[in-house]
Amino acid sequence: INNKGWGRCVQDGDYCGWYGVRCEGGAVVEISLGTNNLQGTIPTLLLTSLPLLESLDLSNNVLSGSIPSVWGGGGAANPMVVSVLLSDNALNGEVPDVSGLRYLSTLRLANNQLTGAIPPLTASLHTIDLSMNAITGSITPSILSLP
Repeated sequence: INNKGWGRCVQDGDYCGWYGVRCEGGAVVEISLGTNNLQGTIPTLLLTSLPLLESLDLSNNVLSGSIPSVWGGGGAANPMVVSVLLSDNALNGEVPDVSGLRYLSTLRLANNQLTGAIPPLTASLHTIDLSMNAITGSITPSILSLP
């Protein structure tokens, strides 16, 4: 776990100085906090306040609760997202609708406690890992056509 600089950054609002956060032009484009023993839920506000986010890695932590529903349809909170890595947590609920993420190429949600059917996917998806969950239903044609 590396938490150097967090106290200072919280006080002065300089999120770009946080460990695991990368910015371009003052905007957060990457959060890479895999294997950091993070606990709790993924705050919806975290995702809805970062419109230029491209990469989210919160894998291999102790996160619980459902994945916020902010990526579906035409109103995706982070339309530029290319990679979502949330594997190896204790996330539950349904697999989120990511159909609004038109640039998404990698979605890794393995080894959680997700349930339900696989929702609509985006055509740009190249890699998807939903293994070790309790997903039900049929495999949609969109998965079978992945490159």
